[in-house]
Amino acid sequence: MTPRTKRRGSDTGCAGFVVGAIVNLVFAAAGPLRSAEPPERGFSPDHPAAARNTAGTPVRIALAPPQDPRFAHLSWNKALRTARGTLVLASIAGAFHGDHGGGCPAVSRLTDGGRTFSPPNVLRRFGPGQDYTASGNLALGVASDGALVLLAMAYTANEANNLFGWRSEDEGANWRSVDTTNFGPNKTSSVFGNILPVPGRGLLVCGHYRPGAKPYTSGIWMAVSADNGRSWGPPRRISEAPAVEPLVIQLGSRLLGFFRGGGELRGPQFVAISDGLGETWKTERSVLGPEAPDSARLTAPFAVENPRHPGEILVLTTERAVPGNTPGRIWLWRGDAQRLDWRRERALLEFPHIPDDPTPTSAILGLFRLKTTVGGCSTITAAAGALSAVGYGSKSLPVSVHGVRRATAEKNRIAEDVGCRQEPDGSNEGGGVPQR
Repeated sequence: MTPRTKRRGSDTGCAGFVVGAIVNLVFAAAGPLRSAEPPERGFSPDHPAAARNTAGTPVRIALAPPQDPRFAHLSWNKALRTARGTLVLASIAGAFHGDHGGGCPAVSRLTDGGRTFSPPNVLRRFGPGQDYTASGNLALGVASDGALVLLAMAYTANEANNLFGWRSEDEGANWRSVDTTNFGPNKTSSVFGNILPVPGRGLLVCGHYRPGAKPYTSGIWMAVSADNGRSWGPPRRISEAPAVEPLVIQLGSRLLGFFRGGGELRGPQFVAISDGLGETWKTERSVLGPEAPDSARLTAPFAVENPRHPGEILVLTTERAVPGNTPGRIWLWRGDAQRLDWRRERALLEFPHIPDDPTPTSAILGLFRLKTTVGGCSTITAAAGALSAVGYGSKSLPVSVHGVRRATAEKNRIAEDVGCRQEPDGSNEGGGVPQR
C-alpha cells in the first residue's frame, strides 16, 4: 500500500474524504436513504503489523476496508444487535484521521448469523468545500419502538460544529433524517457511545463539548428524546470534568458514565454516577488508566455489565504509546457497580510498534466479533448497545489499519463467567450476540 503523507490530526479521530457540494443537497432533501455501497477488499491477517491475541489465536477481518481510498479508513465503530437478530455496525468511513478529511457516517449490516457484514452504506458526506469538513464520532442505539437511532457529529476544526441524526425502521436497511436542531449549529460539538432507552425519561445520549461550541467549550453534555429519536431536547452540561468521549451504561436506576480524560491527562478515566436516571451526576477521577502513565495514554472507553454476574462491570481500556501511538494493548478490568473497585486483570490484545506511522493507532473495542476483548464471548460486546473504536493509521497493514478487525477467542474462565458456548472453530453458537 502506498504510504500517505501526514495529515493534520484532531482529538476526534476522524476519517477523510472529498466530494462535490451537490451531494449534501441531495442527501439533505432525501427521505429514506440508501446510498451506494463501496466494494470491499480483503487482506491476510498474517502480517507483522496485525494485532496479536494474547491467547495466541489469530486476529481476522470482520469488515474489510472498501476499495475506494476515500472510504478505506474505518473508525469510531459502534455496534449492536436488534431484537430480530440483525447486527448493525456504524462507523466513520474516510481516508484518514483529520479534522479536514471528510469522514462520513456509514452503516454496515450483518444478517447471516455473524459471518459477513455488508459494505459500508454512507449516510451523509462531508469534506473540504462542504458545510463541514469531517464527521468525527457516532452514537447508536435502539428506541423503545424497535427503531435504530444514529447520531453523528460534524465539524470544521475548532470553527464550527453540528450533529446530524437518522432513524431506521427496517433493521438498518434504510435511514430517514431526524430533527437535531437543538444540537446545533455550534451547541454541542461531539456525540459519543450508546443511545439508551431509559424508562420514564426516553432516549438518552451524551457527548462532549469542544472549541467552537457555545456557551461551553469543555465538559460532558446529555440530551433526551421523548419521541424515540425523531427529535431531541436541548443538551445540558452534566460534568465540568476535563474529559471527552462519554460512555454511559444503565444498571437498574443507576447510570454509570465512563469519560476519557482529555488533554494533558493522557486519558485516565473519570467515572460519573447518577442514581436518579440522569437528573443529577457526581463525577470523580478513577484508577482506570494506562499501566505506564509516563509513556502511554488511553483512548475511548468501553464498559458493560457482565450478563452472567449482574452488578459486575467489565471495563476495557485501550492504551497506546506516547509518543508514536504504537505499541498498544487492550486491558480487561473488573469492578462492582456499587463499590467501583476497579481491578486490572490482564491484557487481551496487543498491537505492534509501527515505525513512522503518521496517524493515531488504537484498539478496536467495538465489535461483537472481536471476542477476545471479553475473553471469548461476543455476548458482552453487544450488550453495551454501542461500542467504540479508533481506526488504524495509513502505513500499517490494511487489515489492522483500515479494516474493522475481529479476533478468534480462547475458551477460558471469562467465557465461562458469561456463559458463552463456542463451536469447534472458536465462533459463538448461533453467531453470537443474544438480545438482552
